[in-house]
Amino acid sequence: MIKIFNCLTRKNILFASGLMSLLFLIFLSKDIYFFFYDLHKSFILNLFQYLRLLTWLSLPIFISCLFTWRQGVFNSWKRLTSIYFLIYLFFIILVPWNWGDAYLPIYKGTVALGLTILYSLISLILIIFKSIQLRNQK
Repeated sequence: MIKIFNCLTRKNILFASGLMSLLFLIFLSKDIYFFFYDLHKSFILNLFQYLRLLTWLSLPIFISCLFTWRQGVFNSWKRLTSIYFLIYLFFIILVPWNWGDAYLPIYKGTVALGLTILYSLISLILIIFKSIQLRNQK
């Protein structure tokens, strides 16, 4: 686990999140679903839907990584991101595709969007707090 954590450098995170952001833009288009709809394979369609939900977190990670210039801020943000990504994966896998009743429907996409917004807010607060803390230490 320590080796994996040490491999998460700023360059590797920027590259992976940039690539995932491009995939997010590709999956944003509904044409890719219609291309595979002709195959009548629900497994492939479900796979693309899972990939689309997993790529939602890539854009906030890419933007947040750009704003963590100092090493102390980056290390704190990297710890937060690695833990939050595991929580995000857990909820995306655990929550059913549609759940709830007619008055309060909860969908997997809604949960993913809510978790992405929550990550963005927590990440922004952490970056600002750590930057102010490092500035006051000098």
